[in-house]
Amino acid sequence: ETCLHVPWLAQGASRGSVSACRPCRLGQRLSLCCAGNMKGARLSATEDDVDTATKLALSMGVGMIKKRESLVGPRLKDERAEAMRATFRDFDSDGNGVLSCDELNRLLGKLGLSKSDISEIFSEADVNKNGVVEIDEFLNWLYPGNSDGSLLFDYGDALRPLFDAIDLKKTGVITREEFVEVHSILAGALRLNAVEDEKSHAATPLDLRDDPTSAFSKLGGSREISFAQFSKAFKDPIRRSGISAEQLAETVKQLAKSLKEVFCGIKRAEAGEISDNDSFILAGLIADLAESTKEFQEALDSSRAATLDASVRTKWLRAPERLTAVDLKTLHMRCQPLNMRMVDEFDFQHVLCVPSEGESEDPEDHVWFGEVWRKVRYKNGIERLEEAHYYTFNRNKKGWRPMAGDDAAKVFLDVLKRLAPEIGMFYILRTNANFTLEISWKDVVRSLYTAVDIGWLTAEQRLQISNHIEQKVHENITKTAQEPIPPERFDHEVMEYMDANFVIRPRMVMAVITKLGIMQSSPTWSMFLKDA
Repeated sequence: ETCLHVPWLAQGASRGSVSACRPCRLGQRLSLCCAGNMKGARLSATEDDVDTATKLALSMGVGMIKKRESLVGPRLKDERAEAMRATFRDFDSDGNGVLSCDELNRLLGKLGLSKSDISEIFSEADVNKNGVVEIDEFLNWLYPGNSDGSLLFDYGDALRPLFDAIDLKKTGVITREEFVEVHSILAGALRLNAVEDEKSHAATPLDLRDDPTSAFSKLGGSREISFAQFSKAFKDPIRRSGISAEQLAETVKQLAKSLKEVFCGIKRAEAGEISDNDSFILAGLIADLAESTKEFQEALDSSRAATLDASVRTKWLRAPERLTAVDLKTLHMRCQPLNMRMVDEFDFQHVLCVPSEGESEDPEDHVWFGEVWRKVRYKNGIERLEEAHYYTFNRNKKGWRPMAGDDAAKVFLDVLKRLAPEIGMFYILRTNANFTLEISWKDVVRSLYTAVDIGWLTAEQRLQISNHIEQKVHENITKTAQEPIPPERFDHEVMEYMDANFVIRPRMVMAVITKLGIMQSSPTWSMFLKDA
């Protein structure tokens, strides 16, 4: 009778299903009642309903009930918690509100974990050691930073390509021999390309400055390392660096790709497919591996934020993970629609994203500004460069929005004036690369023109940079062409290749600019090279 005073219980009673949620069962396991048995009773309990039920059970003298906050707390409204609860229900095959070891095995098996890994993880998740994982245990286990389970679910996909690249024999584990071989190649690539920093990257679990055998032992291996052990070694560095799964995935993907290309090159050399005259091919692969390795190390370097001068940090900030130039262009098309029946074609002549002034405790919460210029050619032959439009990006306000106020252009210009030219140039490149690690030649050219328009480059410097990169591609094609290319077609072949296939990293473009003496090295420049 007391239960019927709770609306959602009374609703179930009218359908004859109240027996599924008797007060004694509610008191013994509130979380299961709400997430599991309520599903069988087809009832819908809100957070307020759970509060009411908790107070009800306490008033009835049920001593076994816990405070709701100790179970899941405010995470009831988190998107992550909702996703995890949906995952819990999907793998709770018998619908009894708990996950057995077999059910958890099906879930974790998707991550490529071994049976011993799964057994260890199950023991970690089953806090009360009753042989099953309940919904509150599941949520706390997967909540960020709480456990090795949260690391696997959040960063497992990001770390997997590197693990697979080191697992040379594809056995599902990394042996000591495999790790030593890969460690030696990575460390050798850094030495050959003079990629040496004054400080060691102690936060990097691969520990490339240490002896490979010792580094393997530090990862937790005796004879072999499982994926769970490999991932666990990255838990503290990931937490200290504050890197997101998406950002880590980018650097890991590039490192794994470079590593595979080097091993492929080594096999070709051993098979006699790469002659001494073509040794530059392997040297190029090793140089790329050195660059990828350095980027990976620096992504996990937690000391960067603590050592940056405050005035410099306002000039270089890593973009929030959800900030993209594509989303900015999409919003612009919605805010400034075109009558496509009258338009022949249009192009985004100039797009630039830069951080606002000031500091934020969390770089992900920092406000960014975007500027968009669009050029339209109409079917009657008229071309028009539209006036600039300005936008702000704020993660807490769901991304890009039009910038309010009549002084938007002035605010944006003031930010540009306070940027060091080298940092501003890199923001242009990163914007046109859509904040990924690679940029096409077309977007490099677009970036250089934008820098000229702003005043960070002269027209002569733009040509100097373009000619230098084109010359390097010219030399590379000359060396690697299987058959001689007729002189009258050579320039055409080079430009066709660059327009269709050439990609480069934004930071490598910046390295060219520095090498040519167009922009000089500075403390700001040194900092951005490590943070970019």
